[in-house]
Amino acid sequence: MIAHTSKLCAQEMPVKAGKILDLCYQFKLKTADSLLAVYAAEMKAGQEVELSLLKANIYWWKIISGINDKSTKNVYYQILGDAEGFFKKELDKGYSHYYKGISLYGYLARMDGLNKNYFKAFFRINNCLKYLEKSFGAESKYPFFYLSSGLYNYHLLVTSRQYPLLVPYLSLYPGGNREKGISYLEAAASNSNKYLSTEAHYFLMKIYIDEAQSTKALIHSQELLKRFPKNPIFLFYQHKILLMSGNKGKAGELSVMLMQVLTGNPQCDKVQINHFQRLLDEDAKKYK
Repeated sequence: MIAHTSKLCAQEMPVKAGKILDLCYQFKLKTADSLLAVYAAEMKAGQEVELSLLKANIYWWKIISGINDKSTKNVYYQILGDAEGFFKKELDKGYSHYYKGISLYGYLARMDGLNKNYFKAFFRINNCLKYLEKSFGAESKYPFFYLSSGLYNYHLLVTSRQYPLLVPYLSLYPGGNREKGISYLEAAASNSNKYLSTEAHYFLMKIYIDEAQSTKALIHSQELLKRFPKNPIFLFYQHKILLMSGNKGKAGELSVMLMQVLTGNPQCDKVQINHFQRLLDEDAKKYK
């Protein structure tokens, strides 16, 4: 009976996580925050890390949409610090545990990268790596590893090219492979799990934008907007891709749509609206 109850508790988290992630993709961050508070009040033992990571995810969306003041970033780090404490106490050391470790330290590294603290981000990856190494080769058994392994393979190689000073440190890590990384991300994008697939499409879009491959980037941005047509992050990146490809007419239409989506969303505040307007203005100058 105890084992059966434990299994039911474990099954609750994917359902709850899905509801929170859907709200984030729909850019209903305040609703996501409120719902997560309800889940936290009902929390059962063993759900602490997942709920903390979901909370961090909500804050990540806030930060990349312009609410990136010091206080918000400090809360983000505090949430992940709490998650790390719970994570170290987990008894189940299976694939789910490994992926939580990858996500936890990956979230921390991503914030350090956003703050341009690349060396700090690099050393965060040291913690991430011990879980990544356990996941390598198990991608077909636990499909979320296609995402983490794909990002690792791609970014290790790219980072070594962009930051030569890190090469001596990177040489201590398992070698990266761009083609393998892209292949794994494509496998994740085609997976039946909506959230895994959405994340993979997002990262592939970002990769192809960075590589100035606008045609490929557009494929992934279109898929993202088909799923979540009022997500301002996805709208902004499609606007950028259209500008990159020289399609200024459609880019202009999309910029108008983006601002309408923002002003029509009661859960967006002036800080976020002004943030996206600045991004649009910067791109207009860059691609004029």
